[in-house]
Amino acid sequence: MDKGTSKWERIAAEAARTLPGRENGGNCDIKNLSRGCKVYFPVFVEGANLSMGDMHFSQGDGEIACCGGIEMSGFLELKCEIIRGGMAKYLTPMGPTVLHVNPIFEIGPVEPRFSEWLVFEGISVDESGRQHYLDASIAFKRAALNAIDYLFKFGYSKEQSYLLLSCCPCEVRLSGIVDVPNAVVTLALPTAIFDQDIRPQKDGPPAGPRNNALTLFGKPFNKNPPAMKTLAQRRAPAQPRAKLLNRKIIRYCDSLSLAIKKKLLSLDELQYRIVLIIEMNVLQMGNTKRNEWAMVTAKITNISMDNFFYKACPLQKGDKQCRKKVRENGNGSWFCSSCNVQVQNYDYRYALKIDLKDPIGELQLVTAFDETTESIMGVAASNLHLLSIDEDATSEIKSNVIGNEYCFTLSLKKETYYRNNRLKCVILSSKKVDNSATPL
Repeated sequence: MDKGTSKWERIAAEAARTLPGRENGGNCDIKNLSRGCKVYFPVFVEGANLSMGDMHFSQGDGEIACCGGIEMSGFLELKCEIIRGGMAKYLTPMGPTVLHVNPIFEIGPVEPRFSEWLVFEGISVDESGRQHYLDASIAFKRAALNAIDYLFKFGYSKEQSYLLLSCCPCEVRLSGIVDVPNAVVTLALPTAIFDQDIRPQKDGPPAGPRNNALTLFGKPFNKNPPAMKTLAQRRAPAQPRAKLLNRKIIRYCDSLSLAIKKKLLSLDELQYRIVLIIEMNVLQMGNTKRNEWAMVTAKITNISMDNFFYKACPLQKGDKQCRKKVRENGNGSWFCSSCNVQVQNYDYRYALKIDLKDPIGELQLVTAFDETTESIMGVAASNLHLLSIDEDATSEIKSNVIGNEYCFTLSLKKETYYRNNRLKCVILSSKKVDNSATPL
């Protein structure tokens, strides 16, 4: 199509710009639109096409800096369905034409998850002191500026803080719109992403890197800032404790290869957590292509049964069962999105969260699936889901299990999730220890 022709001019006049977020989708930059989500787009023309782009590795709510999220290349796997007449059924135009509607979406299961936050509040009063009646944009700006100024006190330049708020998974909420005249917006920063404790302390902010020599973004910057402890250094055990752990590891793991010993004796934050497991009277240890494993003895101190089962696909995929979650169709059948088929029945899939206690009092959260759940709880897998509706039976079974010592084989998988190192521990097998037996 040649520019300047009548057809080009007509399309240019009618086409919807996709730079901003708009009624047919557009560049919405919503942090929670991630893997596993569902988006319901209104369709305004017959034969409409669909395109996707602007993928982010990480982004804060609002992406306050232009292109401030961490952009990335990648591939999208999309599954599309059409709901005929869906706009008329679900979307009421909030304006004079049918165009005045907006998409809706379901949040998927994959998103940043943090438990500790530092929250900054902003109200609709600008830097000059002028009040803007219920202006959420001004309130958002004030919350962001308050966070930037606060982080500056911890040694980060204001430019760094500005970019950080745009690319880290911060949470922004419209917290108050009812009490006139001020709108209230809050901006929550996950504290785990920082290499220092940014919470207020009575002694004030610690002495961190300061900008006082070179220039960065037009500001002075010191290339040799005062040394700061890394996250691993702050969380590593005290020296006597580290020496004790080393002695125990050497005693327990004399039969291991030199490569595994070196890996275990490097006490950074993640490997220290592995040490805590290995220290639990380790009996045997090794590794596979993907995971490390250890055979340990430990006591069960708690069992979490919140949402511990779901309905899973029973079909075989190669030599393994699919076991992905299925959803009900409403006609007596179930749909598996992984196999992309309808099934007439389902299996139950179990996942118990269990706390283990080692001899020195450390706790470690582990997960037990299906067969191991059955062996620990002493209930047939076909009846485990019934515990969710029988509190008395559940309490009795848990009381019979908690406090007992077991010999566990654990799969140890190291993961990195949004810069957080974590250890995923899964029980491969378990056997109750009979402490009444006379030791040899």
